[in-house]
Amino acid sequence: LSLVVVSLLLDFAAGAGPWLANYRFGGTLHPNITACYCAVVCLAACALAGNSPLAWGCWAVFAVALGLMILTKSRTAVGSLAVALVVFSLARLPALTRWWAVSTLATVGAAIALLLATADSAVRDRVYDTFLLGRRAEAKSLTGRIPLWQELWEYAEDRPYLGYGYQSFWSPEHINELFKSQQWAISSAHSAYVELTLGIGLVGVSLVTLLAIVGTWLALCRFRATRDLAYGFVFAVLVYGLVNGALESLFVETRFPAV
Repeated sequence: LSLVVVSLLLDFAAGAGPWLANYRFGGTLHPNITACYCAVVCLAACALAGNSPLAWGCWAVFAVALGLMILTKSRTAVGSLAVALVVFSLARLPALTRWWAVSTLATVGAAIALLLATADSAVRDRVYDTFLLGRRAEAKSLTGRIPLWQELWEYAEDRPYLGYGYQSFWSPEHINELFKSQQWAISSAHSAYVELTLGIGLVGVSLVTLLAIVGTWLALCRFRATRDLAYGFVFAVLVYGLVNGALESLFVETRFPAV
């Protein structure tokens, strides 16, 4: 929380802020990385509010962190947080109530989809623009990720089983080749699973993903058995990482969020 607040103050000191067009909150980091810190603060506040006499303070911190995350305009981070919060909330419910809640969410989701399908195009555009945090450019290609993954898979096919070595694919030669073809500066695969495939191959990515899933399942089992919200926090963070990893590489790179 201290990091993201200080980052915001640094942006203000540099003359940047929400009052500027196309502003994305990042501070000293890329907005996608700052958004991950905001997400962990949100999940921690949510867990702490469950057994704290100062729950209102925890929810206030949650609101601040969520607002700062939205300012990063990181769609992957916001979407991953939404999934983690829903899954965490469902895990806290009794079994019968959980199934009722899942059925209700599915019904509401289907109703919203039906309304959007029959709505005026102008209304749909406004909804999509809000959902995408005002960043509709290149949304169909996942902001350039799909053509990038297609090209990276060609590299992966040269060393499919063991990869190029952990964090060893991104040599100056590979970065330069990808820049020429993709026309934007690239130093990561923008997917934890693609990143691991390049680094440690199909064998490695399978083992790492299995390990993460087993760890998530164990955290869930211990949370249900003990009702200890510390296990709930671990479970929620792991869910967030698994979902975020579909479109970002942060959690398998040598960065602090991976810790």
